[in-house]
Amino acid sequence: MREWGDEIVFLHRIENGGTDCSYGLHVARLAGLPKPVLERAQAVLHELEDEGDEVRNKLLASRQPQRKGPRQKDLFAPPPHPVVDELRKLDVDGLTPRQALDALAKLKERAEGGG
Repeated sequence: MREWGDEIVFLHRIENGGTDCSYGLHVARLAGLPKPVLERAQAVLHELEDEGDEVRNKLLASRQPQRKGPRQKDLFAPPPHPVVDELRKLDVDGLTPRQALDALAKLKERAEGGG
């Protein structure tokens, strides 16, 4: 960092790839955000990092190739629609064609907000 008049300039070097940690909290602290806000943000960051570790461990356990480098957390992704959860639980191989059509009709109705 260098001072330039009454401003500060952050010196940096741009490199390919991601970073192994987040600097957003440091910047927020420099910006003067209240301590309770910073503490809550730190707690959320730890939760997201723990979630990422769980995902990584599941990938390793299932012997799928692991993505190299840090993973970007999607903080603002909407929660999955309840119909998606129902679809995941559905045993499509165990349904008769009629049961499958009935299940599909019910899921469509729920997706459109009908119950």
